[in-house]
Amino acid sequence: RLDSGSSNRKALASRTMDRPLARRGGGLGRGAGRAQDLGQDRGRAWRVQRMRAIERVGPGEHHLVGLPDPTPGPDEIVIDVESSGVCGTDLRIIQGDYGHISFPLVIGHEFGGHVSAVGERVTGFAPGALVSADPNTYCGECEWCRRRAYNLCEHWTAVGITRAGALAEKVAVSARLAVRLPDSLDAETAALVEPLSCVLHAMERGQVEGDRTLLV
Repeated sequence: RLDSGSSNRKALASRTMDRPLARRGGGLGRGAGRAQDLGQDRGRAWRVQRMRAIERVGPGEHHLVGLPDPTPGPDEIVIDVESSGVCGTDLRIIQGDYGHISFPLVIGHEFGGHVSAVGERVTGFAPGALVSADPNTYCGECEWCRRRAYNLCEHWTAVGITRAGALAEKVAVSARLAVRLPDSLDAETAALVEPLSCVLHAMERGQVEGDRTLLV
């Protein structure tokens, strides 16, 4: 059972990643094809770096699988995920009650970790930097983006929703949406950057300031 309590959310990825690749009936169900070659041809499999990831194959179904390590595009960075949260959106995906979803999918869009690789055009980030990121990718050019309504972007994609997410050992994200964090913070705190930004955005939209009293 997935509990939405904060302690369970913080620990979910680390607890699961400590387990070996699980098998049912000699395989991994619909996720088998992505991990089977780890056992079928051990020499060939280990020539390709593989990460562990929790892959959803349908509502209520998920498997721990081995996937190829992501490589950064020219404008991307790859993050070694050290902490990943589970929010209401993730729970809706798990329950099969969310649009935009195509399975199989690695979920997880609240995360923190250290940079492990950078794309050839990336500046300002280097391996070892502690980062988090906005999971929502927008084009910056369509009508909605020009209105700063980035969530309505005509070319919107999102980590953990339309592309591979952070319930994995590594995740690739756009460098322009990544945030370099001070070394005084840790990865668990970094994973709270995305939900905190949602709260701050709501406060700005609601013009919350001073001693104003609100009913929630």
